[in-house]
Amino acid sequence: MANGQSRASITGCRTLICRARIACLRVERLQPRPATASPGQRVSRRCGAHRRLGACRRFVRTSIIRQMEEEMARVPEIPGDQSAASTDVDETDHFCPGCGVRRKLFARYPWYFCTDCLALAEDGEGRRLSFSNAEIFGGFVWRYADDPQLMDDGSTAVICLIRNREAIVHEARFGGIVAEPLNSFSVHLLREEKILRLLRGEVLAGARKRLKPCAPKL
Repeated sequence: MANGQSRASITGCRTLICRARIACLRVERLQPRPATASPGQRVSRRCGAHRRLGACRRFVRTSIIRQMEEEMARVPEIPGDQSAASTDVDETDHFCPGCGVRRKLFARYPWYFCTDCLALAEDGEGRRLSFSNAEIFGGFVWRYADDPQLMDDGSTAVICLIRNREAIVHEARFGGIVAEPLNSFSVHLLREEKILRLLRGEVLAGARKRLKPCAPKL
């Protein structure tokens, strides 16, 4: 119950912050009316408009801070050591969708395949695939495990099979390779025109034509 009230109060504070930003934007749009008086009168009116603008900003800021303090005052105190209590909640476990093994949870890829399942990736004809980064700074490369001399680095991801399930394999955000079920929420972050489907038919044949000899290492 206390946690629910805390979340509600925090949500209320976030709402107040959004309102404050909107109010400040509205105040910023206030401009002094065009003056037809003498230069001295125009300067006086302009200064007065800026003073009113500053007063509006201070009023909005003070009002929002006061409301936020009132919201936070309603948050009930939870007895005990909060740091110790938070460690009692198990939020670090993830189960591989392929074999069910327990792995560390990554919020960006909450449904990723483990390394052992990634090694079983294959195309629609059962031919084993291999993946790596193009260079130390990242990039995505795919090739066939039985012919590693040919590779393709012009795509950002491939759709293949992992344990007879459609999966998408692509570069992780900070390097490395990650595989996820095809319906994972992070798939929409990828550019669709550079995703290859290594499943079957002419699409698979066209993807194989993209393979080229590896560049010699200097």
